[in-house]
Formats: sequence, structure tokens, C-alpha cells
Amino acid sequence: MASTIKATGRKPSVDDLESLAKRTLSILGLSGRKSHTESVPGAAVFKHRLTHGVRGSLTGKAVPFGNKGYGTLEIAVKEGLPVQSAAEVGIAAKLTESEIAKLIGMSVSTLHRKRKRSAKLSVVESDRLSRVARIVARAAEVFNDQECGVGWLHQEQPGLGDRKPIDVIETEEGARDVERLLGRIEHGVLS
Repeated sequence: MASTIKATGRKPSVDDLESLAKRTLSILGLSGRKSHTESVPGAAVFKHRLTHGVRGSLTGKAVPFGNKGYGTLEIAVKEGLPVQSAAEVGIAAKLTESEIAKLIGMSVSTLHRKRKRSAKLSVVESDRLSRVARIVARAAEVFNDQECGVGWLHQEQPGLGDRKPIDVIETEEGARDVERLLGRIEHGVLS
């Protein structure tokens, strides 16, 4: 996250960060909107934990949810995202099934197998998927439009050595490069 929001020179407020987190949850298919994720066993509980833990994870203050502990995105990722979240992110980011599988580090056949069993993603796969969702949400925020943000992710960018941001975010370091570039664009710095 950039240290300032919308070129105002101010630090991001909890509401700014919460808005980005809600957009990320939406991309993961875990927001308040109805989706086919609703039918995945455990998805409702997972969604509740994520939604109610957003403010706590962004402010650093513990927000209890039930007797499971504290509601942070980090804990939710450790518990494993529902496999259907991969399809939701793929739809939001206009990625093919093989592209989303590659970004989360698994084969398409493994993704199919997990989907058939309604399994959860592993911690590593969940972390990679949340990274993709975070970048898609950030791009949509910077361009003030989901379609424009996603379109930007699929175009070669001089600031990334003429690579497509969607290809660069396969690693955490690449994702940071994309976030830095989005911050520069947001603040009007020539990229």
C-alpha cells in the first residue's frame, strides 16, 4: 500500500484501507454479494471471519470473532481459502483457468481435483491467490474502475521492463514492483 492515497499527501485512513480490503474480498468472491461461493461448505463461516476481521487486520487492533481467536486476513489465509475463490479471482482478473492455476502455483488438474472435492487451498496457494486479488483491487482503485484496472494489468508496461503486470505478480517481489508502479501512477509520476 502506498504511503499516501489519491495524491492528497495524507496517510491512508482506516476507511481507505478498509475500502481496498473490501474490494479484495469482493474479488476473492467473499464479499456481501451473492456468488456461487455461497454453496461451498465452510465458505459462509470463512466469509464472516474475513469480513468482520478486516478492520482489525488493517488497524493492527485485535477484533474477536467467536471463540476462534482474532479476525485477521492472515489467519484466514492460514486456514485456507475456499478453492472456488480461485475461480472468482480468475473472473475478476479476466484470467483463464490455466493462468490462475499458474499464479497460485498448481496444475490445472490439481485445481480441478480440489474443486471437485470442495477442498480448501493450502496456505501457500491461499497467500498467492490473495496477492493476485490484492493487486487487482489496487489496480481498480488507482484507475477508479475495475475494467480499466484489469486492462492495465494485461498490457505491457515500460515501468516493468515492458512486461505485463499480471505476469510479474507471480512472485511477491514482482507484486511489490507492480504496487510501486501503481503508486507512481496514482501520484502522477511518469512511469
